[in-house]
Amino acid sequence: DAEEARRDLARAMDERRHFLSFLSMVAHDLKSPLVAVQGYLKMLLRNSSDSLDERLLNGVRRSIQRIEGMMELISDLLELSRIESGQATEEFKAVSWEEVLSAAVEMAHELAEPRGIAVVTEIRRPLPEVFASDIRLQQLILNLVSNSVRFTPRGGKITIRAWRDVDAVR
Repeated sequence: DAEEARRDLARAMDERRHFLSFLSMVAHDLKSPLVAVQGYLKMLLRNSSDSLDERLLNGVRRSIQRIEGMMELISDLLELSRIESGQATEEFKAVSWEEVLSAAVEMAHELAEPRGIAVVTEIRRPLPEVFASDIRLQQLILNLVSNSVRFTPRGGKITIRAWRDVDAVR
């Protein structure tokens, strides 16, 4: 039974490796044509904006936004395969939550101000250091902020709160 379990485990790990390789390949293969289509749409927008009617211009703009959303999903798939394959653990180190949040708050202001959205922070210091990837933590918070900006109406407000809660940061 133990030998059979070892073989099953080895087979499952091999299948997982193949799946992650496949996932990475598919994500790369999807990204290339999307970049090309996005480039053509942006060129069309730059060079023909005065000759296209408003309905077509809006369609081109929406298409560019949809492609950007698809590119984010593909990047997430690539990141998932990197994390699952153990490649991302090299980025782990002692990270200051306060520095990560500071960078995220700065970016939140840059994203929100042009859309007339206020950004409010309520950060109770001190926040602990964590063993993590500062790049991934910033990416996580910026994804949350970017989604907040996307779904907050003009004149709205986004509040970023953080505090230490026993052994966690909330």
